[in-house]
Amino acid sequence: MRLEFFKMARRAGVFVLAALTAAVPALVAIGPAAASEASNRSAISTFYLHSGADTGQLGAQSSPITCGLKQNGCYAWFAGGIIYASDASAGSIDNRAILNKYASLGYENSYLGYPTMIATQGHGKPVNGAYVNFQGGSIAVDGSGNVTVSRSPYSTGLTDNSGCSYAQGGDSSYRDTVCWIDMSKFDETAARSSAGQQMTLQIDGGYTATFTLRVSGNDGKNLGVYALGAPTYYASGFGNTGFTSVKGLVNVVSPGSATPTTLRLENIDVRDQNGNAVTQYGFVTADTESTEAGEIVTMRSDKKLNRIAALYDGTNRGCTSANTSSSDEGRTVTCVGQSGGSWSNITGPYWTFPRYATNKSGNIVYYATAPSYIEQVITAGTPNSAAFGFMVTKATTTVNAPSDAKATSGSPLFTGNVSNGFGSDDGGLRVPAGSAISTEPKVFLSGENLTFTANTFSGTAPSWYRTSWTCTVNGTKKKNTNLTRDADDTNTLVVRNSDIPIGSVVNCAASIQLRPTTFVLQQRHWGS
Repeated sequence: MRLEFFKMARRAGVFVLAALTAAVPALVAIGPAAASEASNRSAISTFYLHSGADTGQLGAQSSPITCGLKQNGCYAWFAGGIIYASDASAGSIDNRAILNKYASLGYENSYLGYPTMIATQGHGKPVNGAYVNFQGGSIAVDGSGNVTVSRSPYSTGLTDNSGCSYAQGGDSSYRDTVCWIDMSKFDETAARSSAGQQMTLQIDGGYTATFTLRVSGNDGKNLGVYALGAPTYYASGFGNTGFTSVKGLVNVVSPGSATPTTLRLENIDVRDQNGNAVTQYGFVTADTESTEAGEIVTMRSDKKLNRIAALYDGTNRGCTSANTSSSDEGRTVTCVGQSGGSWSNITGPYWTFPRYATNKSGNIVYYATAPSYIEQVITAGTPNSAAFGFMVTKATTTVNAPSDAKATSGSPLFTGNVSNGFGSDDGGLRVPAGSAISTEPKVFLSGENLTFTANTFSGTAPSWYRTSWTCTVNGTKKKNTNLTRDADDTNTLVVRNSDIPIGSVVNCAASIQLRPTTFVLQQRHWGS
């Protein structure tokens, strides 16, 4: 019957998928805890609220809530897909290709069982595609529309041995320089143990970070805290505006509790490629869901917390500038949910459902310099989430080679490099005469001195040339500043960390010129 309904809806043109960009939290607490059809009906209504209701990804109601499935399961159709809730799990599907495949296998009666996640969370993973995890496996569709069914979950954790990833878009000025930590290996049981969960990750630039992750609250019992990709919520600023298309499961989600839940990262230790301790870097924490009226998010550290972003600021919902304050000399930041998170009941064509008064929800992002710990305390009866990351500097050297370069043999070539004191030239970078080429961006933890170098490579001699330097920081050219104070016609420029704002993109360009030829006239006296 559901397959026929889907076909009829599709022919009637009501199954119209909106842009696959929103995301919402998986309400883990409502599925396994449900004990009857009545509670599963309520779960669908709650699920619909947190997906944005009729203004969200699923759109308008297309059917009543129908129950009688296995494990006391219920479902409801919408213009953009379907929601399930059972004693085992809750989830939704809003991708046409995935829904068609799921229907052809027999819906929840197949080996896949019920969906276990909110489908919109998977959009963009795989790239330009989507996925849904089920009790018994997963269905994924790639950017070309190819559908893959697996008996294993679709993993969105990072697989390239990196421990963090950057946003691929968004309107935050720090989108390219915050590396968000992948939490796909998060384990609540380990995090609640006396030792905490020990985590080690690799950061671009050859750095290694270790820390202890702890979860507390809920009388020491597991709450169902889990890792999730970004965005976690259709209305949140994080993942929808400021930091978009972040890879990995960068969020740690608390599904909601009557008592505060604390997510704490402590014993943070960062080492460079030679094993030396890094003592100056920015450690970032972000509120990434929606802090509704009556809910509180508190950020704490042993170092001052500095704000770097307020996403969807001024929306009167979530964490915004208006409802965020600091104390303890800036080491504590508190956000108190606003009334913009209020909701009202809407009478739909099939059943009454709640809808939030404001769709967009603000998020705040802060950093501390080399803290020994940083934490978020979440006091919320509904899902809320946090993300953590490292603030980095990305740097490049541009070599402008002179067109009149001379060579003793062959063609003259130049090379360039940027380092924190370790290394020489930049591998394969070769700049022929008359060309301008930049090194690939290199990652350094903010707080390090950077050394930019331009040099001759073959067929020519360094003493034949003079070098002048100019630098840009975050795309803005810096003239007559301290950045180039140590460059006095040398092929090496040292930029001090105190001159580089934290989380910057820096480029220093070397303009190489051939020194003029000097002729010396000597007077000779001939004897008689």
